[in-house]
This record gives sequence, C-alpha cells and structure tokens, in this order.
Amino acid sequence: MTTFTPHTHRTPTPPPPPHPHAHPPTPTHTDVSQRCVEKQDHGLQEGLDPILIHMCKPALPDDVKKTPKHVYLQLEVRNTHR
Repeated sequence: MTTFTPHTHRTPTPPPPPHPHAHPPTPTHTDVSQRCVEKQDHGLQEGLDPILIHMCKPALPDDVKKTPKHVYLQLEVRNTHR
C-alpha cells in the first residue's frame, strides 16, 4: 500500500520585478525643486477669510453650550479677494 505524504516545504517565490514606473522620475530641470523645500506664503492672512471669521464670531461660539447668534453682513467683495 502506498501512503501519500503532502509536500510541506514550499520553495519561496521570488518577489516580482519592480514596475518600470516605480522609480522616482528623473528631474528634467535641475534648477527646479522636485519636492517641497521651502514654506510658501499664500497671503491668506491678508485675504477676506480672517475678516469674515472675525465679523462672524457671534455665530461661531467657542462654548458648545452657547446658542449661536444670527449674523448678517453686507460687504463689497472684489475678484481680488480669493
């Protein structure tokens, strides 16, 4: 009678080759950074958002137990306020 012994040792399969696009891109311009190397100043502090937030403080209470108040604003907004 022949007995069957399952094969318990498996040969590890080698990892697949890297995808051809998986390497970092070659910089085309050596004088331009390819990643973030300096903090950008977007000028948001001079924009309209901080002014609106300040004027709408009654509608944005710090304490969750306080009831927000209605705020009505009528302002001139220009295309430069982005």
